[in-house]
Amino acid sequence: MQWADQGLLEFIEQLLDWSTQVPIFILTFARPELAEKREGWPAGRRGTTTVNLGPLDDQAVRALLEGVVDGLPEKAVGPIVERAQGIPLYAIETVRSLADRGALEQRDGRLVATGELGELEVPASLTALLAARLDALDPVERGVVKAMSVFGGSFPREAALALADLSEEQLEVALTGLVRRQVLLIRADPLSPDRGQYAFAQGLLRTVTYETLSRRERKQRHLAAAEHLTSVFANDGEEVAEVISTHYLDAYRAAAEDPDAGELRERTVDALRRASRRAATVGAPEVAQRCYLTASELATAEQQPALLQAAGEMAAQAGRLEEAIGLLATAADAYTSAGREREAALTAYATAGALRKLGRPGEAAERVTAALGTLQALDAGDADLARLNAILSRAFVFTGEHERAEDAVEAALLAAEAYELADVLAEALTNKAIL
Repeated sequence: MQWADQGLLEFIEQLLDWSTQVPIFILTFARPELAEKREGWPAGRRGTTTVNLGPLDDQAVRALLEGVVDGLPEKAVGPIVERAQGIPLYAIETVRSLADRGALEQRDGRLVATGELGELEVPASLTALLAARLDALDPVERGVVKAMSVFGGSFPREAALALADLSEEQLEVALTGLVRRQVLLIRADPLSPDRGQYAFAQGLLRTVTYETLSRRERKQRHLAAAEHLTSVFANDGEEVAEVISTHYLDAYRAAAEDPDAGELRERTVDALRRASRRAATVGAPEVAQRCYLTASELATAEQQPALLQAAGEMAAQAGRLEEAIGLLATAADAYTSAGREREAALTAYATAGALRKLGRPGEAAERVTAALGTLQALDAGDADLARLNAILSRAFVFTGEHERAEDAVEAALLAAEAYELADVLAEALTNKAIL
């Protein structure tokens, strides 16, 4: 009924007035926006009951899908349930779009999964519906929604004030209206760090809103979000470094052809590096690896080998050992192609660690021995040699070559003490204890 004109609303009111002696049951559905057309409609009428409907839980949406489609695989059910966020219409429209693509067929009055499902896109019917809802908002409210659509999760009021370009009074009115219309919601969980922040009530509405932004608007809004987060969090936004890097990345992707694209790419690579270091510090090597790899895709040829090496080291920390070995080999090849033999040889340290953990100490010893030969030929410093000797002694311990392990560990200890390399000293002392 939020789409109803005044004539239809008046007709229903007249029907209610004239049918008091007749058992007529009238059922209407509406969004909260209806109250703005006719305040309190129709709650003030005799015999009227208003029922507020909340989203279904995930189990109910799953049951809905099972009742509509036979054989829908879990790889489709999960994303549909997640995207629907408890709204039955969203789930059903997604199913209809799959049927339109030929992934579902009608058999005996039922839909049956038959073809390749592919990527789940937002159906055109939902895009049109949500776009119409967006268009129906007050221009100020619509501006706030567009500004905040660059935030994938929740956002504080201060962020909205910084990005929406409104006075505090205007923003307060807009946010209150958007919450009342169930476009936004306020996080209320007392155990959540996002408590008191705003979020889109429906992720699909945020997606459709974001897609209405031009590339220039996306760039400007993502940069504004990154600058705001950098300014309001301590140490230039260190705590939210990954979020900041995501905004820079999205800004660059939106404007890769702009005159300032080169400068923006450099800022994005720096932000991704910072996010990687932060993730490694807080014990999230998978996140650090992903950020380093993304940075390597944007980096210059000179920057790329070090980023690939760092990604490989993070993969090793995360236990993705085969993946780590592959990344480190790619980094070594890139160093070698650039004539940077010393850096290529030093990748053997992390590679040997991954090989040893995989139960391949012999291969680890071969890699490190070859790297040591390269460094000695280059007349490399003792600090580099110490690091490789430390890992080599561990490899020899596990191959049973104790005399060679003793020689390597003594060389590592001498250099580690001289150069005050605490991590190398710790490893070498541990290896000597094992010996």
